[in-house]
Amino acid sequence: AKAPDFRLIDHTGRSIALYRQADKPFVVLYAAATDCAATRADFAALAALQIEFPGAAVFFLASDSRDSRAAVAAAMKEAAAAIPVLLDDTGLVAQSLGIAKTGEAIVINTADWTMAYRGAVAGS
Repeated sequence: AKAPDFRLIDHTGRSIALYRQADKPFVVLYAAATDCAATRADFAALAALQIEFPGAAVFFLASDSRDSRAAVAAAMKEAAAAIPVLLDDTGLVAQSLGIAKTGEAIVINTADWTMAYRGAVAGS
């Protein structure tokens, strides 16, 4: 399935659009929440992805309306995570991508914007 384009603000206030990542070989979106143990457990695996594939774009997608920008920024600082968190407080982007739970990763091929993988980070 083709991933729909979207634009969200990240936890630092920067505007990020999916289709503006066309210069990357692929995009990884990881469904995250600040109070989710799976998210914290997957930090290392996502950081390893960034190292293994330095040209790829890796983003957390925070679709829980309880995760304010300040709360997400504090959690990222505490975890020393260098992964941008896209704030999807309405949940519309997650819904359009078919994401139903935290801990799910989607890999999008930027050549044709198809979803090449959906599942756990360990399988990415």
